[in-house]
Amino acid sequence: MKFFTIFAAAVSTASAIKTHSEAGWKTQTSVSTSSLKKAASGLGLYIGSALNSKHDTDAVYESQSALQFDDMTPENACKMKQIAKSWTDLDFSGCIAAVEYAKTNNM
Repeated sequence: MKFFTIFAAAVSTASAIKTHSEAGWKTQTSVSTSSLKKAASGLGLYIGSALNSKHDTDAVYESQSALQFDDMTPENACKMKQIAKSWTDLDFSGCIAAVEYAKTNNM
């Protein structure tokens, strides 16, 4: 079984991809993309992150996460501490918003 790891030269542009397997490191310098997810797409990999809902109003955070990642998990929005306000008061709005954000951005 081969294991792959991606390293990007910068967050917004990847000029080379390094892959690792049992044979060792191999550098592909012909890759020129504008995001991590585009750099990984040809390798069959998904680039993801745990996104925090406290940054929902940060336009740069939202635009960069949509540009760079094609997979995400809500950092806290779907945890019971955030959902259960009390034994009888459950609020799924943060979790639903995270799912909708992922759908909107093809994650």
